[in-house]
Amino acid sequence: MNRRRAMMGLWMLCALLVSAFAAQSASAVTKGTTAHTCTTETPFTAGTNKFEDAHCTKINNTTGTFGHKEIKANTTTHALLTNAGTSANTAEAEPLFLKMTIATIPIVLKATGVSSTEGWLENRTEPNGEHYTIGEGKLDLTGMTVAEPANCKVEQAGSAAGEVRTTQLVAHTKGQEENMFLKFEPKAGVATAFAEFEIVNNGGVCAAAQKLKFVGSFKARPNGATIVCTHADITTQGTLRFGSAAGPKGGLEGKITIKAGEGKEGEGKPTNPIAPTTVETP
Repeated sequence: MNRRRAMMGLWMLCALLVSAFAAQSASAVTKGTTAHTCTTETPFTAGTNKFEDAHCTKINNTTGTFGHKEIKANTTTHALLTNAGTSANTAEAEPLFLKMTIATIPIVLKATGVSSTEGWLENRTEPNGEHYTIGEGKLDLTGMTVAEPANCKVEQAGSAAGEVRTTQLVAHTKGQEENMFLKFEPKAGVATAFAEFEIVNNGGVCAAAQKLKFVGSFKARPNGATIVCTHADITTQGTLRFGSAAGPKGGLEGKITIKAGEGKEGEGKPTNPIAPTTVETP
């Protein structure tokens, strides 16, 4: 009998511990992200690091001259995306590659320039305390060529040669706190095309000649103010597709930077790189 009582006591203790753990988990700290400018303008946000570089990726709390300055919550800030300064220690632009395989034919598109228009961002807070950053804008991919296959070029109705413009996109960190991704998707929904364009013959027969559109969404990982896209990450996600949601997977390879200025309508030229950083809210 004593042994049975002891066992019952142990079970009750375990149940109490489980209940206490569950309650603790329910009231645990909520993680999220808040966008900061990476700047030399002091004072920096209290408790943050100093950095050696203009994209706030290399921590150096001794001699670093760059730091984080939090963008005020619920304040709309003019913003743009660019691939300028994403290579050679912020001195050069890294190309952006779009990759896919359609009907066994590998297709690789290369854009030497990435810029954006009609862009803005805000820091916001969910009712549960999660901090997140959200923004909108259209991307212009310029210097677009077809690296594979041969004898191909890109055309888009209404755009200059070698230029592809996307629809209005939304980028946000909402619900992405576990891996701190920045999620991109068309504003009108994932069934809407990011962009539609055509691959055509160029000085010969192009094996990939066809009309294309890419749909869905993708997530990229911020590293300081540099947003990193890797082909492996994005094809593993399987959410960026060509043609339709059931079409071939697409991948992106390259880096982009978000920069911010003042005013949604463009007042104040965006110059400061933006670094989404993890925050915790009790």
